[in-house]
Amino acid sequence: TTLLFSHTPLQVIEIFKKLDVNIDGGISKGELIQGFGSLGLELSAPEVDSIFARCGATDRLSYKQVSILP
Repeated sequence: TTLLFSHTPLQVIEIFKKLDVNIDGGISKGELIQGFGSLGLELSAPEVDSIFARCGATDRLSYKQVSILP
């Protein structure tokens, strides 16, 4: 997950757009799992929960939540 958050803000926007499959402005847990899976990276349910918890989200991640992570 550090890989996602070590990019420039413009790169994070592009990654976010690719993960937001239904283009609703948020990333669901399913979209996050699917997006990482398409890259050959498997995320476990606890890893996804940890990412969401770090962002202060419960069921959807917004760009703002993702972009402020260290």
